[in-house]
Amino acid sequence: MKKNLISYDFKFKNTGKEPLIIKDALATCGCTVPEIPKEPILPGAEGILKVVFNSAGKPAGPLRKQVTVSSNALNSPVAIQLLGTIKE
Repeated sequence: MKKNLISYDFKFKNTGKEPLIIKDALATCGCTVPEIPKEPILPGAEGILKVVFNSAGKPAGPLRKQVTVSSNALNSPVAIQLLGTIKE
């Protein structure tokens, strides 16, 4: 079985007035693994949420996954949609 790991860095900016603390990021399945920043993101600073997807054992075709990010922001939680196509 072929194992394909695909990663993507979601870049974001803290537009608030307080340090942004990413508390948790949960994916809809074990094939999608989010990595959250360990340190607070200061106001005006940028951060990265890395997401790694493992396509091993997944059938060819359209793909939709979701990562839900919880933080101390007023609009928390935020859902990130991952869309793609697995090729044979």
